[in-house]
Amino acid sequence: MTTSKLNTAVRAAALKTKVGRYVTGEQLRERAITSGFNTDTPSDWARATNRLIRAGILTPTGTSVAANSPQARGRKVPVYTRNSARGIAA
Repeated sequence: MTTSKLNTAVRAAALKTKVGRYVTGEQLRERAITSGFNTDTPSDWARATNRLIRAGILTPTGTSVAANSPQARGRKVPVYTRNSARGIAA
């Protein structure tokens, strides 16, 4: 999958989150995979999430929670807040 398609899928997943709600990168990844988008490289997911932060769609809260994915083996994942109308245009 191309990086731009993955970014679009993760962006769509983030925009489905209501403004002011908390979301993790793991939740965004699960939503994108459910929509039919996937990548074999874990760094692609981090890159897509960081792009949303730079675009102002997500803001890090500074907290973390245990990951739900069995492959993560209980690692901590950062929590983000979905910002208001920023980033609506593609």
